[in-house]
Amino acid sequence: MHILITRPEEDAETLRRPLEAMGHTVSMAPLIAIDLLPVASTLFDDVSGLIATSRNGLRALAESPAALKAAVAFPLYSVGPATTSFAKSLGFETVVEGAGTAEDLAEVIARDVNPSHGPLLHLAGKTLAFDMAVALAGHGFSVKAPGLYRSIPAFAMPSAVSDNLKSGTIDAVVLMSPKTAETFARLAASVLKRPRTRQPAYFCLSESVAQPLSNLPESQIFIAKRPNLAEILILASPNQA
Repeated sequence: MHILITRPEEDAETLRRPLEAMGHTVSMAPLIAIDLLPVASTLFDDVSGLIATSRNGLRALAESPAALKAAVAFPLYSVGPATTSFAKSLGFETVVEGAGTAEDLAEVIARDVNPSHGPLLHLAGKTLAFDMAVALAGHGFSVKAPGLYRSIPAFAMPSAVSDNLKSGTIDAVVLMSPKTAETFARLAASVLKRPRTRQPAYFCLSESVAQPLSNLPESQIFIAKRPNLAEILILASPNQA
């Protein structure tokens, strides 16, 4: 198959290599750029633990050495294995891993953490896909989310990718976040809505990722059983695709 990866550049390689190892042809069109913001070490003065629902907040910490030095002293509640692995590579020793979604992680925190120990700091972006403060407020938690990075959507589809979509030579598109799917649907609509255009299939990380595709012509949409990279690769495996 010819598969289009839409992840930011810093994450695309982890998907490209295994897909090519399966024998697929891979094109890449990063539709979201991540702008890491400076992180002040004073953010950690009054918190009892940290929450990481993506690696981008941790990347922002890595770009601010004083903040990272302060952060690694705290327990970290991590959304899933990839985030956990990255956190440990940065020096975090106490990492509690959730089952793969922010919702799952909120349940773990509500069940296992004592809110009287103090506020938690969500290492999130400026735009929240899932609001931990709201999810945990009913359990007595105070959660701060100052915004450590910004997601910047692409303004245009790369011309080579547009040409491939027009000619119907892209068989499947990998979509890993609602914002990326929303950007793809916006940028690809004029091409994919042309008469007799062959529609690609979509490999989506979750149901929420698939929702923006409702504005595009009908096509096959495959949802990962669990929201992680391994399940996306299963969708793309020759026995499944």
